[in-house]
Amino acid sequence: MINNPDAHLSYRVPTNWQVDATAKPTVAGVDFSGTAAYGSYTCGGTGYSRAFATSATAQNPSDKDITAEKTAKTFTAAFSRVYFPGATVAEPDIRQLEVGGKKAVVATAVVTAKPADPTCASTRGEVAILAIDLDNATADRPRGIALLVVAADLAGGPQTPAPMTEAAVDAILSGATLR
Repeated sequence: MINNPDAHLSYRVPTNWQVDATAKPTVAGVDFSGTAAYGSYTCGGTGYSRAFATSATAQNPSDKDITAEKTAKTFTAAFSRVYFPGATVAEPDIRQLEVGGKKAVVATAVVTAKPADPTCASTRGEVAILAIDLDNATADRPRGIALLVVAADLAGGPQTPAPMTEAAVDAILSGATLR
C-alpha cells in the first residue's frame, strides 16, 4: 500500500512492483511522489520500465473553474509528452465516478509510438489518470485535484518483462482511496 498524504491518496500496486521513495517526477509544474515502477529492463544499452504509478495534488490559482476532467486531460497530455516522446496520443476516454463521496474521473489516453527499435521500446501504451475533486477551496486557497497517474506499456518491447494489461492498470486506479 502506498500512502501519499501530499496527494491525499492511498493505493495498491501489484506485489512485483518496486516502490521508489526517491522518485519524484515533476510534470507540468507539479511535483509527484508516491512512485512505484514495474518491469525494469535494459535493452540496447538503455534502461526502461514497463509501467509506473505516481501521485500528487494539483491546484491552479489562475483557473477558478478547474475541474477533475479538465485536470485529467491536461495531465494525460503532459505525461504522454514526457514519457512517450514523439508518440501519437489519442484524445482520452473519460469515465465519471465518485471516490470517497467526491466527484472524480478516470481519463485514459492510448499512446502509439514508432520506436527506432520496437524490440526494445513500447509501440503502444496508455496514460491513465484518476482525478478527484477534493472540493476544498477556501477564500485563500484554490480547489485541489488529487491525481493518481499510471503510465504503462501495453505492446512492443521484449517479451520479458511482459507489458501491462489494461485490466491491471484499471485495478490500480479503482483501488485508490482518499486519505
